[in-house]
Amino acid sequence: MHHHGKGVYSGTFSGTLNPALQDRFGRPKRDISTIIHILNDLLCATPQYRAAAQEAAKPQPSTSNASVSSSSSCNPEMSNASDRAAESDENRATRGKMERLRLVLGQRRERRRAMRSQPYPTGHDHVTA
Repeated sequence: MHHHGKGVYSGTFSGTLNPALQDRFGRPKRDISTIIHILNDLLCATPQYRAAAQEAAKPQPSTSNASVSSSSSCNPEMSNASDRAAESDENRATRGKMERLRLVLGQRRERRRAMRSQPYPTGHDHVTA
């Protein structure tokens, strides 16, 4: 592993490490939180990077097995279709989360407007400390 400064390392792991996960010399702390942070970053990698890694990990068919390579020519199409389906599911889930977030933020905005429109607290609603 090579330290490039400011929490940037290359080698088995490349990326920027949160300063809270570094010791006073800028090296990664040998702690479970550092490992969890790195694993979470890897798990949250974008689908494009995951797809590229899967393509690189697939063994290439040899030219001597012509019958095997011709029969396996359907597999990339099927895997592409399943990748597209998985990606569309992820996109749908993300859109749903965004809609819920918009709804919650809209409700908060309306509550703030309602609170601002009241000239002062009245009745038993308001408790002073």
